[in-house]
Amino acid sequence: MCAYRKSTPRSPPLAAGDDPLWRLSRDLLVVTGRDTAILAANPAWETALGWRPGDLAGRPFLDLAHPEDRPVTEAEIARLREGADPITLEARMRQGDGSYRRLAWTFTASDASFHGLGRPVVSARAVAEAFRGNGEQIRRLFEQAPGFVVVLGGPDHVFEFVNEAYEQLVGRRPLVGRPAAEALPELVEQGLLDLINDVYRTGRPFLGQRMPLWLQRIPGAPRERRYVDFVWQPIVDAGGRTAGIFAQGHDVTDQVQAERALQQSEARFRDYAEIASDWLWETDADLRITRFEGAEDGRRLDLKEQKLGKTRWEAADADLDDPLWALHVETMRRHLPFRNFQYSLVDAAGRKRYLSSSGRPLFDPDGAFLGYRGVSTDLTDQRQAESERQQLEARFQQAQKMEAVGQLTGGIAHDFNNLLTVILGNAEVLAEESTASHLKALAEMIGEAASRGAELTQHLLAFGRRQSLKAERLQLDRVVSRMVPLLRRTLGEHIEIRTDLAPGPQSALTDRALLESAILNLTVNAGDAMPRGGVLTLATGARTAGLGEQPLPIGQPVVFVSVTDTGTGITPDVLARVFEPFFTTKEVGKGSGLGLSMVYGFAQQSGGMSRSGAPPAKARA
Repeated sequence: MCAYRKSTPRSPPLAAGDDPLWRLSRDLLVVTGRDTAILAANPAWETALGWRPGDLAGRPFLDLAHPEDRPVTEAEIARLREGADPITLEARMRQGDGSYRRLAWTFTASDASFHGLGRPVVSARAVAEAFRGNGEQIRRLFEQAPGFVVVLGGPDHVFEFVNEAYEQLVGRRPLVGRPAAEALPELVEQGLLDLINDVYRTGRPFLGQRMPLWLQRIPGAPRERRYVDFVWQPIVDAGGRTAGIFAQGHDVTDQVQAERALQQSEARFRDYAEIASDWLWETDADLRITRFEGAEDGRRLDLKEQKLGKTRWEAADADLDDPLWALHVETMRRHLPFRNFQYSLVDAAGRKRYLSSSGRPLFDPDGAFLGYRGVSTDLTDQRQAESERQQLEARFQQAQKMEAVGQLTGGIAHDFNNLLTVILGNAEVLAEESTASHLKALAEMIGEAASRGAELTQHLLAFGRRQSLKAERLQLDRVVSRMVPLLRRTLGEHIEIRTDLAPGPQSALTDRALLESAILNLTVNAGDAMPRGGVLTLATGARTAGLGEQPLPIGQPVVFVSVTDTGTGITPDVLARVFEPFFTTKEVGKGSGLGLSMVYGFAQQSGGMSRSGAPPAKARA
């Protein structure tokens, strides 16, 4: 006897195959169609009745019932079809050797099938007859039974017999000769008496599985929760009337706790898999991926759908002529472990992904190869971060180099400018005071050369940020608009000039002449990149400074002027040096290499920065 709170019996397991409960259950589990044709049966059928599950497929469940028990079984199944859910019944079932064994069944229904749970039982009528005929011998057998056995008599359910297993379950207390309500009052509170009354009144057996009950096993101690599997069967007297109840079952608390620990462990494993940055994967013996689990975000689902049913190299669309892939395939075909194999693939969204995988082979106890189990890590973000870090390091190194060159250039230009001042002054005096025409011509040539040297020196001073600035508040869109006519005449009609000026005031505190000179330098360089014509776009705007735009603090509001052309573009090796003084890609005599250097120095001296970049076929400064 056991307690049971008021609820419907637990439905039998519906899963099959890989479900460990389906495989390991000692109870007979069955799934049938609504016509009772057996769709699935668990391994307990072979243990209890000698039927292999495969032998039962398609066989009507009703055909296994004893001819004398079939009408009752059919009637109960009919009640199930009509909506009575669940139903319980007791019937003798044919075993594999043709003999019969009595089982108690509980069935529940779904839309298209019935799900049943059965357990071999001792006939209550046989128990009653045995007690009357040879009671002492039967009592000794029941005392030694591994499960609990209880006999209740009369409508008050007086304990007539309990075995040792039952006393261990409920605790040592006086039971025999006492009504159930008096002997176990805590179970009455849990609905036990109502269920026992139903069995006594209807004459129908009741099957319970993993039923929870709270028992005060030690007087004065807190109640303990136990779980039991049991069956209650009516004991019928010679006149066909119910005279008592026979109960037998097992304390399955340890089993339930083990199952729940397993479920919690599996849930914990799934949680770790879902929050980790890795995927867990498995293959079958043919090396085809059967499982690919990880966090269920969009990009991971793309990979999951892409990989299932394929080998690792098929999922990656690998080139097997690649020595690395060829070695990896050979490793897996030889069933060897591997670690940190790195490769790339394109996912279902067209994105290139970088992965690192490790795996180990699985073998059964006989040494047969089962497949692989492994883990894959997405290195895409890591690769991208590393690329960005390298770019930042390159920019920083370039900035340091430009700073050093600027300091050196500025110092030399300052001293050279002082020397040129002396030369130019003396050349002017010599030209004014000389009466000889040839000396006067030489003095003028010296002066012109010194003037050109002074102009170059000014460019060097601009690059070294040592020129004098006459800062004023300028509206960038107005500066650009006023320069457009001059730029059109400078570039020629074969180049179309467009403007993309941001609405609203975009002002900067800087030197007007030097800003216009910088825009002119950028425009001339852009025009040189379009010898056959093209489109040049002048734009102004505002944004916030980003990563790698030193000396501007990240997030600081800034305004900008940009010059974009549709010319031949800038190759990466040239792009890295465009702001270096004296660097030029033009022919000898067609450029000093100081134009963009002046732009760089002017931007830095004004508290800003300059940036140039675009692959060939698209230039931008």
